[in-house]
Amino acid sequence: MKSNKIRNKEDKYGKEELNMAEYPIQVLTRTVSDNQKTIEWQGVVLDSKGKPLKARWVVSGSESAGLPRYRDRDVLLGLLYYWKLQGFTSRQLVINNIAEFMRLIKWSDSALGYKRLKEALERLSGVTIVAENCFWDREFQDYLEFISFHLLDEARIQREGKYSKLTVTASKVFWDSIQHGNLKTINLTFYFSLDTPTSKTLYSYLDKKVYSNEEFTIDLIKLAGHIGININQFPKHIKALIKEASTELVNKGFLSSFVFKKSANGEQITFTFNPDYRDPEYLKAMAEQEKYIRHLIDEIIAVVGNQDMNFIEEAARSLPSDQLFRILGEIKELDQAGRLKTSKFDAFRSLVRIRLKEILSLPFVNQVE
Repeated sequence: MKSNKIRNKEDKYGKEELNMAEYPIQVLTRTVSDNQKTIEWQGVVLDSKGKPLKARWVVSGSESAGLPRYRDRDVLLGLLYYWKLQGFTSRQLVINNIAEFMRLIKWSDSALGYKRLKEALERLSGVTIVAENCFWDREFQDYLEFISFHLLDEARIQREGKYSKLTVTASKVFWDSIQHGNLKTINLTFYFSLDTPTSKTLYSYLDKKVYSNEEFTIDLIKLAGHIGININQFPKHIKALIKEASTELVNKGFLSSFVFKKSANGEQITFTFNPDYRDPEYLKAMAEQEKYIRHLIDEIIAVVGNQDMNFIEEAARSLPSDQLFRILGEIKELDQAGRLKTSKFDAFRSLVRIRLKEILSLPFVNQVE
C-alpha cells in the first residue's frame, strides 16, 4: 500500500559521499561466493573537457575479512551522520555510546548485532577501492586518472563504564573528499525504513539524480552495475531484482512510477520521481542561484556585449563572481585609458580563460560531473 507520508520534520538527514553513491561498494547478498574477490564497474564518463573516457571502479576486500556486503553501507552512512553532528571537524570520529549508534542504523543491540558491527567495521577498514577515470575530485573539478584508497584507516571499540565507545578514523582520500564538499544530503529515516540492501542502494543512487531531474532513464544492465547487482546473471533475474526494489520505492513514496522500455541495446528503465519528495529548500536555493547567474550574465553583457552567449553563460557558471567582477573592472579601466588592443569581448574571453586555467589547471571548458 502506498504511503502518503513522504517526509516528516522529525526525519534524520545525513550526508553521503558522492562517489560512494555513484558506484558499488558492497555485495548485496548475505553470502559471498569464495570465487568472488572483487566488485567491478566499467563504463564511460565525460571528463571536464567533454571527452569520453573509459572508466573502471574495482572494490577489493582484505584477505581475512573479504568484500563489504549486505548492510555495510548502513554502517558507513551511520558514521557519516555522526561526523555531520560533530561538524566534520576531525578525521577521527568518536561515538561514546554504540547502543545509540545501533538504534540509528536499525540494528539489533545484542551480542549478534555487535558481532555484525565488528565484522562490518573490519570489512570497511580492509576494503581497497581502485578508480580509473571515475573518482570525481571536487577540488580540481575533474576525474582523477587513477587513485587507490581505503575508506577507514582505523576502527576501535572499547568499554568505558557501562557503555562501549566506537572510534573510527577516515582515510585521507575519503576525508579530503568530504572536506571538499563532495557530499549529498540523504534522508536516513527513509533509507533505514527500506527492507532490502538492493532497495537501499537503488535509493542512494537515484537520490543523487532526483535533485536535477523529474525523470531519469538508464540502461538496465548499466544500472545494475552502478548499484552492485551481479551483471553476469540472466537479464530476467537482474530485471526482477530491480523491479522489486523499484516497487518498494514507489510504495514508500520516493518514486511516482517506473517503466521498462525496450532499447537498441536491450532494455531501459525510466524512473519518475515523486515531486513531493524533492527537497523544497534545495529547489529554493537552486532558484536563487539561477537568479544570481542571470544577474552575472546581465553584468557581463553590459560591459562586453553579447557576442557569444554560450561563452558568457559558461563564464558566469564556472568562474567565482569576485573574479568575474575583477575582470570586468580591468576591461573598463583598459578601455577608459585607451589601452585596449582588442575588442572588449575578446579581452574578456582571454582573461576568463587565463583565470580558469589558473584555478583548474585546465583550458576553458564545460564542466561535466
